[in-house]
Amino acid sequence: PFGEGGSFALAVRGEGTWVAPAPDGKWTRLAVSAEENPARCRLLRSVVSGRSTDNRLAELRRSLGTTAPEVRMDSQVKYLALAAGAGDLIVRLPRQQGALLENIWDHACGVLLVEEAGGRCSDVLGRELDFQTARQMERNLGVVASNGRLHTAALDALRRTAPAASAEASAEGVS
Repeated sequence: PFGEGGSFALAVRGEGTWVAPAPDGKWTRLAVSAEENPARCRLLRSVVSGRSTDNRLAELRRSLGTTAPEVRMDSQVKYLALAAGAGDLIVRLPRQQGALLENIWDHACGVLLVEEAGGRCSDVLGRELDFQTARQMERNLGVVASNGRLHTAALDALRRTAPAASAEASAEGVS
């Protein structure tokens, strides 16, 4: 459904997620993948990241048991790819030394795309994402976006690994 010249994506609460190739292509409704097996989970992640993030995501992948290759891309296109079924999971980890407050504008639109395509989103502790706190997500730690079917497995894997331990230690300062 994606055009070589770019695409437009649109989601309306209760109406679904749609995409059309630019400039005037036909609108197609999107749906997240049907993957249920964590071993086949395709992680969508940023092209550039630090060694600490790479190590923590590798630990998460081991905990999930996935051997599927990661798909690297930047910005909110990861959310569109997840909504279109081109991946199964996005994880934005909080910093190990204290909470990383995510910017609302980096996630709100993408979360709506995923949720309206049948996916699920939360923070790394499984809490509902709160986009009503000024400019940053002050009541959340990181972001987990999934096809919905793998969400519980991803949260369980995070609880078994260092990312959750650092998030829970940081959670005391987040209301």
